[in-house]
Amino acid sequence: MAARGKPPQIATVRNMANLLLFEREIKSESKPPSTVGVNWVQNFVNRHNELKSRFSRKSQCNWLSFTYNDYSEGKDASILLPLDVSCFSPLKKAYGQHMEEQMWLDINHIDKKEFLTLYSAAHMKALNENNIKSGFKATGAAILAKENKELRAANEKQKRK
Repeated sequence: MAARGKPPQIATVRNMANLLLFEREIKSESKPPSTVGVNWVQNFVNRHNELKSRFSRKSQCNWLSFTYNDYSEGKDASILLPLDVSCFSPLKKAYGQHMEEQMWLDINHIDKKEFLTLYSAAHMKALNENNIKSGFKATGAAILAKENKELRAANEKQKRK
């Protein structure tokens, strides 16, 4: 799991170590079962770098704060919220309809392949040109209507300055 970037959980390592101790002591039958100490797991993980998460180190994700601040400001979220709603609400509704059809057919478990099939069908149905254009028009993020020639001309003048 550490190869994928996820560290082992402390409780899992502790249970594994206690199980190994228990099995070792059953074979010897000399003393009552013991458990590892409170700090043993933390010290064990600290001694073995391969058990640590690759992404939990401070130096690995410092760049994220710089790029995130460059590309997303707080004001953008409120401006683009209608775009999210107008584009992705129909997608959510279409996917829900496909899922309901599957449930009527007594298919209660969806694996990865079926999900991709259902999602692509819902995507094609919901994200059509009209929905996307109306979403951009609602937010004012893009000027799509031909009657807004004055706004386009003013925008071009401002770009030239």
